[in-house]
Amino acid sequence: MARRPPPGKCTYCLRHFDKLTWDHVLPLSWYPSSTPHDIAKWKVPACTECNRRLGQVEEDLLLRLGLCLEPQSISALGISHKAIRAISPQFAKDERGRKARELKRQKLLGEAIHFETPPQEGFLPHFGPLPWLSYDGYHAVLVREDTLRQYAEKLVRGMALVLDNCLLGPEYKIDLHVVRQEGDRQMLKLFDGRSQLYHRGLGFVIRRMVREDDQAWMYAIHIWERLRFYVVAHPGDLREPEGNRGAA
Repeated sequence: MARRPPPGKCTYCLRHFDKLTWDHVLPLSWYPSSTPHDIAKWKVPACTECNRRLGQVEEDLLLRLGLCLEPQSISALGISHKAIRAISPQFAKDERGRKARELKRQKLLGEAIHFETPPQEGFLPHFGPLPWLSYDGYHAVLVREDTLRQYAEKLVRGMALVLDNCLLGPEYKIDLHVVRQEGDRQMLKLFDGRSQLYHRGLGFVIRRMVREDDQAWMYAIHIWERLRFYVVAHPGDLREPEGNRGAA
């Protein structure tokens, strides 16, 4: 990692700091072990508080989502193993670590929901029951919408700075959209021929579309081929350009 960034604004909270840290836009722990070693890891300046807060968001999501991934998936290779280790006391280095992992384990088990048969609704798209498997009971892990929203906003603010050298100000709204599984293909059609494609190894595939007036961005973010969502960043008072308005 390079030396500390110079004094300036935090990418996330936008406050000015004399001392900043580097933060990886796509968290290092989320890269599958199948990622090529020469892939550049995007990083941006962040304050210590935001770095710590968002790190906790990333850790919580990795644990919950990682437990639901297929261990053999090449696009998520090693991720489920990380999640299991995070709640397994025997992998801790000391007593403090064992207690921390046991607390995570008990918290997760306490929030898990058991179904006699897999329900048909309420799942994060692409994370529901697999149609080719039979289930003797079904356990579901809760993923909080606010946690996913914070993660999506973090990614978009970081990518705006890395890809466009743009620090999204407080006037920008960042909207998260998670569509049903059957609507995913239709959403991707919006990006056909109009977007830039970024592969950060097998774990991350990102499509980015910029509006013609450079005032709004739309992202299609696919992680591990399973976690899929769309994010729009735009000024809160953004209106359609005159040329794009239809007659009333």
